[in-house]
Amino acid sequence: MRMLENPELTEDVKVNVAQKIATYKEKGQIVGLLGMSIWDNDVPSKKYADEEYIKNTNINLNHVRLYNEFVANPTCEVRAEEPVSCQELYGILDSCIQEVLSNEDADINAVLEKANSDFQVNYLDMLNF
Repeated sequence: MRMLENPELTEDVKVNVAQKIATYKEKGQIVGLLGMSIWDNDVPSKKYADEEYIKNTNINLNHVRLYNEFVANPTCEVRAEEPVSCQELYGILDSCIQEVLSNEDADINAVLEKANSDFQVNYLDMLNF
C-alpha cells in the first residue's frame, strides 16, 4: 500500500513516488491503481502520485477502471478500521463467510447473530477502559 506523508508536493514526495513505482515494477507488482489517502483527492501530492501511477502503468487500466473510479470519487464514507480487536473481528467474519459458502442450508441471519454475540462476549465485554 502506498502512503503519502505530506499533502504538499515536495521533491521528497516525487522521489518517493518514483522509487515506489520502480520497486513495484521490479517485483512484478501492479502499477496503475489509484491510492486511497488520508488527504483529499485534490491535494498536490495525491494528484501527482495518481498521475505518475497512471502514466507508468503496467496493466490494462480498463481492468481496474471501476476501482479507480471509486477511489477518485467515493460514493460512501471510507472509515479507518475499528480501534479494538479488529483482526479478531475479521477472523469471525471470515468464519461466517466460510459457513455460508460451504453450507447451502446455512441461516445467514443466525450465523451473523451468533458471530455478533460471540464477538461481544469474547472481546468487547472483556475490555477495561
